[in-house]
Amino acid sequence: MAKSEARIRMDYMRAKECAAHLEYTARLIQQNVNHSLAPTMTAIGSVWKGGGSDIFTDKGRKLQRQIMDQAKELDYTAQMIQAIAINTYTAEMKARRIIEQKSRR
Repeated sequence: MAKSEARIRMDYMRAKECAAHLEYTARLIQQNVNHSLAPTMTAIGSVWKGGGSDIFTDKGRKLQRQIMDQAKELDYTAQMIQAIAINTYTAEMKARRIIEQKSRR
């Protein structure tokens, strides 16, 4: 049996909400890196001198890049969820219309 129109809409809205949550999470991660981690690493590098400082700040900057890459992946995933949700919604609504037209004959 085909999904009801209300169910199709609810599934679509739920997917959009999930994508929006992922986008929001990605933005928060990026903001935290840019406004907390990056300045902290810079401050540590400016006050801590010596070989240990370089090793620590290099590792910190590497971690910073990895976190930013993960945030970008979250954002990309959100975009894919939105695209799939739109395509699924369109296909399911089209299928409903076809079924309705055939049942009227």
